[in-house]
Amino acid sequence: MDELPVLNSLCKDLYESVDPQVRHRAEMNLAELSESPECLQRCMLLLARGDLLGGKTSITSTQKLELAKYLLEMLGQGAPQFPPYLVTSLCQLFARLTKQEWTYQNPNNENQQSQGDDVKIDYPFRDPVDSLVKTINMDNLEESMLAVQLLTMLVSDMNSAAGMESVNKHRKNLSQFRDDFLYEIFSVSLNFLSDNVDRNLNERQIALLHTVLNLNLQCLLFDYIGSLTDETSEDNCNVQIPTAWRASFTDGKIVQLMFKLLDKLPQESSEKVMTIIAQLASIRRTLFNGTERQAYVQKLVEGVVALCELIAVPCYSHMLRLLAEFTVQSLRMMEFSANSTYFLMTFWQRMVTSVPYVRNNDEHLLNVYCPEIMTAFIESRLQHVENVDVNTAIAEGRLVWLITLIGTAVFGKTTSTSSDTHDKMDGELIARCITVMKFNDNRLQLSNTTIPLKGNLRLEVSFIHMLEQFRRAYIMDQITRASAVYDTLEAELRISEESDMLGVIVQKILTNLKFWPSNSDLLDLSLSLLKDLSLGYSAVRKLFRLPEVQLLLNNHTADHFIFLGPTIDYQTMKQRTTFYEALTRLLTTDYADDEEMLQRFLRPLTDTVEGICTVIQNNCQGIEEEQLKKIICGLCRDLRGVAIASTTKAIFQLLFEWMYPEVFNIMQFSVEKWPGCADVVTPILRLLSEMVQNRQQRLKFEMSSCSAVLLFKETSKIVSIYGDRLLQLPDVSKDRVYKERYKNIGVIFLILKNALIGAYVPFGVFRLYGDSCLQDALTTFVKLFMSIPPDDFHSYTKIAQNHYNLLEHVVQDNMPFVTNLSVDVFCSLLRSIHSGLSSVDAIVITSACSSLDTILNYLYRRLTRSTPPSNKCQWSLSRPLLGLILIQEDVYSNMKRELTSQQTYDRQSDFDMLFTQLMSNVEMNLTVKNKDTFTQNLTRFRRDIAMVLKGQALPATSSVSQEMQ
Repeated sequence: MDELPVLNSLCKDLYESVDPQVRHRAEMNLAELSESPECLQRCMLLLARGDLLGGKTSITSTQKLELAKYLLEMLGQGAPQFPPYLVTSLCQLFARLTKQEWTYQNPNNENQQSQGDDVKIDYPFRDPVDSLVKTINMDNLEESMLAVQLLTMLVSDMNSAAGMESVNKHRKNLSQFRDDFLYEIFSVSLNFLSDNVDRNLNERQIALLHTVLNLNLQCLLFDYIGSLTDETSEDNCNVQIPTAWRASFTDGKIVQLMFKLLDKLPQESSEKVMTIIAQLASIRRTLFNGTERQAYVQKLVEGVVALCELIAVPCYSHMLRLLAEFTVQSLRMMEFSANSTYFLMTFWQRMVTSVPYVRNNDEHLLNVYCPEIMTAFIESRLQHVENVDVNTAIAEGRLVWLITLIGTAVFGKTTSTSSDTHDKMDGELIARCITVMKFNDNRLQLSNTTIPLKGNLRLEVSFIHMLEQFRRAYIMDQITRASAVYDTLEAELRISEESDMLGVIVQKILTNLKFWPSNSDLLDLSLSLLKDLSLGYSAVRKLFRLPEVQLLLNNHTADHFIFLGPTIDYQTMKQRTTFYEALTRLLTTDYADDEEMLQRFLRPLTDTVEGICTVIQNNCQGIEEEQLKKIICGLCRDLRGVAIASTTKAIFQLLFEWMYPEVFNIMQFSVEKWPGCADVVTPILRLLSEMVQNRQQRLKFEMSSCSAVLLFKETSKIVSIYGDRLLQLPDVSKDRVYKERYKNIGVIFLILKNALIGAYVPFGVFRLYGDSCLQDALTTFVKLFMSIPPDDFHSYTKIAQNHYNLLEHVVQDNMPFVTNLSVDVFCSLLRSIHSGLSSVDAIVITSACSSLDTILNYLYRRLTRSTPPSNKCQWSLSRPLLGLILIQEDVYSNMKRELTSQQTYDRQSDFDMLFTQLMSNVEMNLTVKNKDTFTQNLTRFRRDIAMVLKGQALPATSSVSQEMQ
């Protein structure tokens, strides 16, 4: 065909070209192919006669079945000639098709089931799996290799939710595959390994054995209980083998088989075997009984198991000695064991933490080997530094390790083993670290670069780490006893109590702020330590009385700390929020309505606000635009820190009055002038998000105050202006779209959500007085929501969470606004709710369900509103009604005829009968007894009329009454 060379060329340009423009042009052309009806046929053509395949499309289940059969046929004929990466890709495609259509039934099944035939359900995508399992043997290596690859890909892909429309469908596939096929695949792989472990195999047979090992491993890595666990967690270590598999594990033969394979197979297979052994060691205990577990552990001493069980194994002491020697040798070879050090140390850490559960008469031997391992670890780190040529750098490198290890050791000891002896040892270690720290600080000199003269960043990080660990161990509100750590510190450094140590910590933080103003990482560690100290109930009060802190509270300008000036980059400016949060919390610890104190603290920020307002009034003349951006960005980050720490009503009221209206005018000016500059707009929106958050009910102002209403009006104005400006900006590339567009949209969703759930603004007042601020804010939300393509929406977790949280509260209190949206917008909201119900995010699912429930409740109430309401005054109404009927009989008769004639023909007889029954046994007088009779008839009449109007049959009593009459 003529189109084949064109398709081949486009695919090669997409996958092989190094020119971004050529790849983009090829991708655009192939995107048109994915949308055409002939896409599947052209893809098959490329598979058969081309080189590569690109693009993606949506095809029917029947087409997927056709493609899966074609892939198997193609692989069976040409796999040996294909390059390995192509075979892997085709196997992965087959596995994905099979997983997606695992529950697909042959259409003929439905016809036969509808006719009542008792037939076996046919799942066409499962048939190849049976054939592949039966293909594995040593007689036909090529077919067996391909079958194992396909099964491995299938097991691995079944274990992942990738490519699935919903979590429910994934879990359904997972459970059906596990129950019907997984154990059979595992058993076949295990039997194959067992049958061939003692044979003399050639190179190709060993390659097949290695592939079967991988298949066996994938079976053991399977998510048997559908938990979708976090793979990054160290706690998810139990392998939940199904009880039905019990017979394959309790005898321990699988463990012996794996150790035999570890001994016989080449080096490249060792990793797979060791991973399988690790999985076997992690099998849940409940799979075994007591004796089976002990026998199993005896054959698996190299695995991570409980120490009390290990001690009972006869070869425990020999095994532990070998493990200790292996660990020591590995630690001394840092260049080869860097990736395994963590796991080795984790093993010994878990062994040590099991010691309290060991009986006193059992020798665990950890007291013999653990000191050797600790010594080897420290010495190896110090020796590793000697690779540096300069002597000073060698000494500093050794100090980094020593100080880091000392800090970790101070906090690392368990509370149960802590004693005065240990505290004194900690005091000696910390005293030496502080001595080195002070010597290092005294030699620092400011320079024109970002690094001070004679400064070592790694050493500074180790000092902060050491101080943080000391704080966690000895400066905590939960610590009530006097610690012996200060005995040594007083003797060495005259640090006699907690306040003295707090002074040392604050002085170090101030030194880092002075000499490392542009290093974001070190500033983050230092200011986080200051923030943690300000959160403590007792520590913050001691901090406030320190002269260093008082100096800091009265001198926090760019003249004193360079990182507060406009010369610092935007990334480092983020640390200013933490800085002002800690300072504000220190200032307001014992706040006693001292407004002047807060005004003095905010004086530097007041000068900044006045300067910005003057510049804006002069049309930004006399200052560079970039410098103005940084000043505004820094101001917003500072004020956000102040707002976070302003958790009481009185302080927040003062802060808002200080900000209104100048700061809000600055924010409005900025989002109008630079809507495309995320470095400026994001801090502004973050500040707004914090201001509208009713943290600890701080926005519950007095009834005479209008601050809450003014805050929302200003927020709505800024959000609406920015939303309109943002939608007018040109599109940006995908690599910039999150930072410059989606991120701030997500923050706007967060702002509106915080404002709606705060319960501090009477939103009904706006509509009553014709104020459109609420309407404008909600309209902006809808416009921004519609601007995000559905495919991108769930790709960004924070945006999706903020959207669904906001939508939940919009439909909760503003359904009239939602129902007045256009059909397209309302349908888009419903589609987003549908997508949220299929999400894997619990927050999204919960909010989507709540939104849907609210909408359905609203619709139900509106649709059932025509039902006659219950009249609680019916008895009172019935009393004068009889008098009216008796006085004006002609009017009553005319009304009966008119109401009856308005009904359909089949209802007219029922109406005649019910009107007749209404006056049954009613006499022509107004006695109390006669009125009671009429009231009873009227109650029955009202009930029966409602039934006739609904098309329901009348109760038998009514018909009987008619016949009696």
